[in-house]
Order: sequence, then structure tokens, then C-alpha cells
Amino acid sequence: VAIPMSLLCAFQSLAFWYLCLATPLGSTGVRRLVAVHGTGAVLSCVLWLGAGRVWVFALQRAGLFEEGVRRFTSQVPLLFAVGVLLFVLASAVHYVMIAFEASVQAERRALEQAVLARGAELKALKGQINPHFLFNSLNSISSLAGSDPKAARAMCVELANLFRSILKMGSQERVPLSAEL
Repeated sequence: VAIPMSLLCAFQSLAFWYLCLATPLGSTGVRRLVAVHGTGAVLSCVLWLGAGRVWVFALQRAGLFEEGVRRFTSQVPLLFAVGVLLFVLASAVHYVMIAFEASVQAERRALEQAVLARGAELKALKGQINPHFLFNSLNSISSLAGSDPKAARAMCVELANLFRSILKMGSQERVPLSAEL
């Protein structure tokens, strides 16, 4: 009798997860929490004990448990108390699991936000570096234009090629090291 009733209780306790989700600890009033879980405990114990009584009756009818119904009936108050305690224990485990899951999700969101912030910071730094590089390059070309016009033209062509490459690579998420070099 104990093994099937234990299995039924374990199966039944899976449904308590939904009660715990429907009545979160932080945002549910104490009265509502007690009312919902009290009702759930009583209903689950009644169903559990009813199924146990049917099982004991079937065993007695099959001749495997002679005094089954009488012995089971005498143990109903104790079994009811055990059922309520198991309900409370299962609900506590479910609340711990819900809190752990919320903690993991919050940590994941924080990491995602950190990655997004780093990406935005990197883009901002790239945006600041590119104009400085361009200004420095233009100043170098300007100074070369008077002393070595061929070198100034060559530097303009190289600068244009560099910016074409940067524009091509800018749409890519990852750039191979060889292309970067």
C-alpha cells in the first residue's frame, strides 16, 4: 500500500508547481497564500487518501490484504497529516526552484546587458578613433603635398583603399586577423 501511495503523492506534488507559480511569495498577500495552499493541501490529501482507499479496497477484494479497509481507515488522520506535511514540503521545494530560476534569469539578463554595454562602448571608441585617424592622415597628406606631391597622391589612394576596406569589414560581426593586419 505504501509504495503506490508514495508514487501517487510524488506524482501529485508535481501539480503544486502551478499553485506556487500562481501565488508568488513576494507579491501575494498572506491571507491569499494561506487560503490557496490550505485549499490545495486539503484537496490533494482528500484525493490522495481516496485513491489509497480504492487501492486498499481492491487489494482486500483480491484477498491480498484481509483487514485492509479497517486498518487504512484507522490511519486516515495520520495519513492526512503526513499528506499536508508533504504538500508543504513540496511547495517549499517548488518555491526554492522558482527563486533559483529567477536568479539565473536575472544573472543572464545582467550579462547580456553588460555585453551590450561593452559593444556600445566599443562602437563609441571606434567612432572617436576614426575621425582622429582621418584628421591626422589629411594633415600628413597636406604636409606632403608641398614637398613630395607623388607621395601625397599615393597616400591619398592608400587612405581611400583603407576606408573602402573598413566600410566592407564594418558590416561583419567578426573580422579575421589577416584582414585586420
